[in-house]
Amino acid sequence: LVDCSRKLGEVGRAVSRVAALKAPAARLYGDALLSLARSPANMESALKLLDEASKAWPEEAEIPYRAGLILLMNGEASLARPMLERSCKLEATAECAVTLAHALLDLGHTEAALAQIQAADQFQPGPRELKRGRALVRRIQRRTREVPPGARVRFQRAMSLLRDEDKASECLRMMEEVILEYPNFPGGHTLVGLAQLRLSNPAESVVALRRA
Repeated sequence: LVDCSRKLGEVGRAVSRVAALKAPAARLYGDALLSLARSPANMESALKLLDEASKAWPEEAEIPYRAGLILLMNGEASLARPMLERSCKLEATAECAVTLAHALLDLGHTEAALAQIQAADQFQPGPRELKRGRALVRRIQRRTREVPPGARVRFQRAMSLLRDEDKASECLRMMEEVILEYPNFPGGHTLVGLAQLRLSNPAESVVALRRA
């Protein structure tokens, strides 16, 4: 109801329905969704309400699942993972398993993500879960396509250095070693080009990207 009201631009329609919920934990959960529906900037307050709701209703799997999903959509996979693991433990569903798989992939745990997707099969996934499962497989294929097996760990680490830690120099040093071993690895040359660009070396960046 809250989600439909948000899409219609009529969040106020759901307020009285949430306020009428008898269980305190349910009201907290509803208030969390209302807070987020009013503005994405209310994410922190929504998560606090979900935490309170989860403490009041510890056996309900939906609450930690919703918190995990919100965190994952905000790019906080490390915080989302324990929430999703807790939800899956409380109630094993295809929806939770697939969402946890995406969180694991975001954290670089490709094998664990694949295992999680395989586990989802036993929970009779519906069309939406199957679609999200296929999306995860495509993400894995994009990450691993044409990456030499001997370079995968270093390549992923170099990507993290550049993207997450803003350490272009360290990324460049690591990738230059990889390129020496695998001179025909396009992704390696691309990452070198991006690192050079971050270091304000446009000429070197162009050379690397042309090689890629």
